[in-house]
Amino acid sequence: MKARLTLLSFCLLAAQASAGGNAVDNEGLQTLTSITQQNSDIPALLNYAERTPALPAHTSAPTAPAVKNGEASRLMKTLREQQAEMGRQEKTIAALRAELQALKQRPPANDAALQQVEKLQQALQQQQTSWQQQKAAIADTQQRFTQAEEALQGKERELQASRQQLAKQHAELSTLTLQMNNGREQREAAERRAHDSAEKLAALQAEKQPPVLDSEPQQQAYAVGASLGGDMLKLLADRAAQGVSLDRERVLAGVHDAFSGKYRLDEKARNKALYDSAVAVNQHQQKEKEQALAAGKRYLADFKKKGAKSLPDGAWYHIEYAGSGKIEADSTVDVVIKESLPDGTVISDMEHSGKVLSQRLDAYPAVFRAALSKLENHGSLQLVVPPEKAYGDRGLPPKIPPGATMIYQIRIVDVQKK
Repeated sequence: MKARLTLLSFCLLAAQASAGGNAVDNEGLQTLTSITQQNSDIPALLNYAERTPALPAHTSAPTAPAVKNGEASRLMKTLREQQAEMGRQEKTIAALRAELQALKQRPPANDAALQQVEKLQQALQQQQTSWQQQKAAIADTQQRFTQAEEALQGKERELQASRQQLAKQHAELSTLTLQMNNGREQREAAERRAHDSAEKLAALQAEKQPPVLDSEPQQQAYAVGASLGGDMLKLLADRAAQGVSLDRERVLAGVHDAFSGKYRLDEKARNKALYDSAVAVNQHQQKEKEQALAAGKRYLADFKKKGAKSLPDGAWYHIEYAGSGKIEADSTVDVVIKESLPDGTVISDMEHSGKVLSQRLDAYPAVFRAALSKLENHGSLQLVVPPEKAYGDRGLPPKIPPGATMIYQIRIVDVQKK
């Protein structure tokens, strides 16, 4: 009877332990299933929810982080091994439960059977303890796996920031390289110019001493060259007044090449350059002419308002002082004349320079002769001469532009009758 009570008590204890074990198993395997379903590479060890319909369905598993580095791979391998070990332990627990259930269904024959039941119960308890430990180990591995994944994501963010910084530095390097290349080109150009200047200086220093000018032929040759040089300087001044500035060094180089017969420009290029220069001069002169004509018209309009009178040749005059003493055609008339432009620019001033022009009245140009005939001795007037009666469309470079209206202040100093 005592044996039967002991067996009954043991069976009740085993039933309670089995019920408690199922609750623990359900919770652990449910967690394990959630972990194993997070990665498609890991097959589910035990789908406990399918094997035990009485258990509530587990919640959906969170998405597993991608395994991307060595630490995460190692943790994943550890997790798989732990899950496999849990599978083996569950199989052992299931076998022990089945054996225990079989023993409980048949009456115990003796104390040996009771001992066997106790051993099975102990083995079952040990397996459940080991299973709980394995469950804790899996949870720890999962936590470390998550931490490793977060660390990996942090490293990826750092790597992305480093890549962006590297791209920025690469762009800055490209800019600096371009600037350096430009600076090198400028330096090389400056070095070439310095080299050319040094060669020219050396050539000038190597030239012979000025030729001797003792004989008449030598002096005549020099005089011709000096005259040509003077004409060239005048031409350069005229061109500058006409809006085309020419570099003297290049002009002298052209003269030198003409004497040596070794031209650096062929005939076609030289003719084109001369044509382009002439076009530029004509364009500048046309612009100056239009401006001068407009200025002359404005000045003449104001001059007429002062009571000016016209001469037969188109000039206009205004007598400031009539003088006294009639001037004969063959009389010698001494005059001082001031020549200027409508804007007040003085071209020449005999009064200021202390010069006097003296010649017969009939020797003066027609426009001046007509104006002087309106005066008597010591008289003075202002004469406005239109461009067609003055310097015309060519002007008188560099001071007098084309189409300029000329203003003359004339005073008779004295008259000598014949």
